[in-house]
Amino acid sequence: MRLLLTGATGLLGAGVIARLPDGWEVVGAQRGDGAALAGLPGVSTARCDVGDLDAVRRLLDASRFDAVLHAAGEGRVDEVERDPGAARPSLVDAAVLLAHETAARGLRFVHVSTNAVFGGDRPPYDEGDEPDPVNAYGRLKAEADRRVLAANPEAGILRPILMFGWPPPGARANPVTMVLDALRAGRPVRLVDDVRENPVLNLQVGDAAWRMLAARVRGVVHVAGGTRIDRYGLGLAVAERFGLDAGLIERVGSDAFPALAPRPAETTFRTARMEDELGVPPLLLDDALDLMRSTAPA
Repeated sequence: MRLLLTGATGLLGAGVIARLPDGWEVVGAQRGDGAALAGLPGVSTARCDVGDLDAVRRLLDASRFDAVLHAAGEGRVDEVERDPGAARPSLVDAAVLLAHETAARGLRFVHVSTNAVFGGDRPPYDEGDEPDPVNAYGRLKAEADRRVLAANPEAGILRPILMFGWPPPGARANPVTMVLDALRAGRPVRLVDDVRENPVLNLQVGDAAWRMLAARVRGVVHVAGGTRIDRYGLGLAVAERFGLDAGLIERVGSDAFPALAPRPAETTFRTARMEDELGVPPLLLDDALDLMRSTAPA
């Protein structure tokens, strides 16, 4: 079985590759030379800009795939707020293109969404709740979710929340590695106490993705950890589990960061579908951090 994975060099891609099951191989679609994925067992690369309709069709025609997992797209929320038009091809157009192509070819398709589709005033959210995003990133992702299911009713929508884990070389830091980098360098870090999520380890997201593909799960599935916590509490937990100085962490409110894009105050998820249909139990934060620590890169 062959999976075409977009966004293979990102954090979610790393979780999917780390959980590669027997009987599957991954082809990572990317615009670069594939060096970041070189040498990984069961993984090869294909040069392709997923925003290029003709290039995607050529790739699908040239190789036999059984499934596509679409995890690529602009993830910098403030950049999207500054120029939503520039982000539309990667966040909406590519997803809709892949939905049409996989439907036409009878391939399994899972599209990656985000908790940013919710506005934060009705937590915890389940899969049936109506999106009400408060920033441009969330609006574009909500549009993509809706149009993907219209183009391919058999598609799955994997919707993770505040993902963390070891990023691949060259990938952006995430909320846990940002804290680790600062504390290990002896730098103070300011974290807000008024934004709450239930953070999820990328390895669990990888598990959920593979089970969605294997079971051909349709529609939206929320994927989250088992601990509701704010960013300040998350930083304290990281310091405690990794044996670092929590005294360097300063507790602040969101008004300390006059970011361009508004952020919802709480987008925690209910995870019944993840647990019942996928058989993936949400890890408590301490357990997820311990697993992350035990799988640290050499």
